[in-house]
Amino acid sequence: MPEYEKNDPVYLNIVEDIRGQRNEHRQKFAIALFRAMCTIEDVFKKNINGRVYCSGNVGKAKVNPTKITDISEISFRCFPCTPAEEKNAKRVIVRTLDKAIWKFNKYISDHFDLEAILPCQH
Repeated sequence: MPEYEKNDPVYLNIVEDIRGQRNEHRQKFAIALFRAMCTIEDVFKKNINGRVYCSGNVGKAKVNPTKITDISEISFRCFPCTPAEEKNAKRVIVRTLDKAIWKFNKYISDHFDLEAILPCQH
């Protein structure tokens, strides 16, 4: 999908469609929005903060931080919370998105042999 302009009618329609799909929780809404806004290239072999959590691995590339910020802002606009809750709620959204990306990458690596199409990694 192309980059979105925040006032673009198509973009606003996507947000409303996702909101109308009975996504009653901020995290579920954020995941649905993430899936609508990001391409495979945006998430393949990436994560939210660019860190790897097992020894011997090099850092991963980050998912576009602008998209993550947009998803967070839209999620809080649709599902507001108090300022006291916001910091923790943002962490929950980031963890939720990171987990979804991890599951996607795990599924790809478990079910597809990508060695032939990926560039050599030396």
